[in-house]
Amino acid sequence: MDFAEFERRFILLEPLIRETGRHVREQRKSEQINVIIKPDGSPVTNLDLYANKRICTFLEENFPGEVVIGEESENKQYKPGAGCVWYIDPIDGTKAFIDGREGYFVLIGLCIDGVPVFGMIYQPEKDILMYGWTGRPALAVNGSSTVEVMKSERPSWDHNIPIVMKAIRSEHRDYFKSQFNVARASFQDEMIDMLGSLYGASNGYISYRPTAYWDLCAPAALLHASGYELAGEAEVGPVLFNDGTLSTSFYYCLPPDTPASFIKELWIRHGNP
Repeated sequence: MDFAEFERRFILLEPLIRETGRHVREQRKSEQINVIIKPDGSPVTNLDLYANKRICTFLEENFPGEVVIGEESENKQYKPGAGCVWYIDPIDGTKAFIDGREGYFVLIGLCIDGVPVFGMIYQPEKDILMYGWTGRPALAVNGSSTVEVMKSERPSWDHNIPIVMKAIRSEHRDYFKSQFNVARASFQDEMIDMLGSLYGASNGYISYRPTAYWDLCAPAALLHASGYELAGEAEVGPVLFNDGTLSTSFYYCLPPDTPASFIKELWIRHGNP
């Protein structure tokens, strides 16, 4: 898929993601929100379901033959090895949405041959749209303001800059600090943790927590477009978004010159939690 095709898809999807986000924002303001508890104990609202159906239906109609997986879709099965797979999180941060906070997002991500290559993230309360794809570093536009590159310089390994570490035990964090001088970055309020690197708050992302592909796909695509290396690109321990499953227990987005010895230790310690 070439740059022009990615751009065509973005032009098609920009009105959809903005209008969907604005609708759920306005419905929340008018208190048109119903909360349901799913079998796994997590909350979902009628507006999650609305946004999920609207986006998935649009994708299925405009890109026939491509796999579309929405977090709230009933059917999430697909054949391993699919070429194009869309992952949709209609409201990422449902708890924040229910609580009336700003930290919720609409996520649309596309994977080709298992790699996140196209992502759109919309934050309705601030009217901020972030997007990027292969050949287009992550951009952000606030309302009608000028589009800005989120990270202009190429990412590079710097052990003096902390890295987001999720669900990594303290003894493993201590090891990374003592052996590589890498510290854990502070979590940022009302921000997707993975995107901290694009805002200068961290130098990468590592997670040992089971995470659904619809949470990872769009942010990973923005980081990939901006030059970060994703788990799955290295030879060891591939993590592919078309493997027939819906989540992974280990993922990272790191600068391309991250020492191989550090990445090797990540895999070793993930295997020995």
